[in-house]
Amino acid sequence: DRAMESESSKLLLEFGAIMLIAFIGAAIAYRFKQSAILAYIIVGILIGPFIYFKVGDFEYDGLVENIDFVTALAEFGLLLLIFFVGLEFSMEKIRRVKGPAAILSLIDVGINLFVGFLLAFALGWPLIDSIFLAAIIAMSCSAVAMKTLMDLGRLENPETDYIIGMVIMEEFISMIILTVVGGLV
Repeated sequence: DRAMESESSKLLLEFGAIMLIAFIGAAIAYRFKQSAILAYIIVGILIGPFIYFKVGDFEYDGLVENIDFVTALAEFGLLLLIFFVGLEFSMEKIRRVKGPAAILSLIDVGINLFVGFLLAFALGWPLIDSIFLAAIIAMSCSAVAMKTLMDLGRLENPETDYIIGMVIMEEFISMIILTVVGGLV
């Protein structure tokens, strides 16, 4: 019972540290007119379990030790982010820009697939692995794009509709590619 209580206290301490440091990072990003997403990525690297450095007698190997908890927290955060993106999303806007957005997304996915294949070829990977890498590189994240546009106050700009349409169509194209490749494996 005492061990479970100690583990629970440690988990709460990690959660509190994550929230506090993420808030400070977001505040700093806001101060420099940057997206909070950038701050969250940097904070994640700095407090994660995969960082290690030693300066004199001081050793640092990250604040977070429980990867399962952080993974669950990240998935929950992503769900909330996508929910808030859905609140801003309008099917009417997508219908209005579907032609140019489709052309832009096909070009962008094509270029990213090509870059992914080049990288896989340079690494000497087999064909199926190359297709997976190319498809992953071709994917974009509409949630991150929307959050960045929200942070920058650019949701009402006319070009934003084209960006949102393009990113959403890219995700559909990439999902189809990954599904087909998954079926090949």
